[in-house]
Amino acid sequence: MPRKPGLTKTDQAHTKAAVIDLLYRTPIIESVCQKVGFGRATFYRWRADDADFDEKVCIALNHSRATVNDLAESKLLEAVKRGESWAIKYWLPHNNQRYASPGKIIVEEATTSNPKTDGLMQRALQTVLPGVFKNKKL
Repeated sequence: MPRKPGLTKTDQAHTKAAVIDLLYRTPIIESVCQKVGFGRATFYRWRADDADFDEKVCIALNHSRATVNDLAESKLLEAVKRGESWAIKYWLPHNNQRYASPGKIIVEEATTSNPKTDGLMQRALQTVLPGVFKNKKL
């Protein structure tokens, strides 16, 4: 099947802007491509060829995924409040070290770095979990 003629630069710019706008609302690339009217191959080619577009896509996808994650967490918490055991069983080991599987460590992302405590933390983890943190820097 022959390819459709390419978009003009102006049309391509408007189409890319529409893609970014839709990606802010949904992180589903296939759905966005269908709504805009082109295939995934074109989307990924544009990402590979246009660094600015790729960066905007990443930002939009992160935003929409965060929105979906917030919704999913709120639904999970509603199920916990209703006393649904599956939700409680899921929530506790993923959010409290006391309920985590043996050998599993819940690590929260550090928002700041402190040279005095970073080295101490590195040595502590190497002592407790020598095979895991043998030559790794935190």
